[in-house]
Amino acid sequence: MKRKLGEIADIQLGYPTKGRVKPINGSPFRLVQIKDFDEDRNLQVERLTPFEPPRHPSAFLLQPGDVLFLSRGHDNWAVFMGRNMGNLIPVAYFFIIRPNTGEVLPSFLAWYLNSPPAKVFMESLARRGSHMPVVPKSALVDLPVDVPPMPVQQAIAELDRLGRCERQIEKRLAERRALLVSRITLQAARNHSK
Repeated sequence: MKRKLGEIADIQLGYPTKGRVKPINGSPFRLVQIKDFDEDRNLQVERLTPFEPPRHPSAFLLQPGDVLFLSRGHDNWAVFMGRNMGNLIPVAYFFIIRPNTGEVLPSFLAWYLNSPPAKVFMESLARRGSHMPVVPKSALVDLPVDVPPMPVQQAIAELDRLGRCERQIEKRLAERRALLVSRITLQAARNHSK
């Protein structure tokens, strides 16, 4: 079944900040920015900036099950926020997408937003600014989403999770292999230089 994203989820822009955010140690609120994600799009909680919002931030607090969507730039992506990590507030270049009908799993929705059909749709509607393209809320609201039965969504979301785990393991393995080769070749060079 096809549904528009705006029919199955609430979509809200992240917290509007003005200028550079000044870190405030001890604040219970932490700001989520692009720089806080690693190259595999994992949120690095230790990187988050503690800050004190000048306005009441409760409407912008992330909840378990939310999907964050990066709306600006040439590589838009979505991440599923599967657990509570405290008082996290994303900046305004993220959309907070919160499924509201029970028809779609948030983890499946994050996968779908990263899929080629969704990316093509959003790229075709992105506004070209002076610096970089921006996906407007109107494009997200009208995004057609293929909504399969719940067991299929669960299987797709699990396959996506396992694929990401596999890529992380392969990356660590490649790093360790490179370190091993480096140590062996350095030792060989030392042994033959005596």
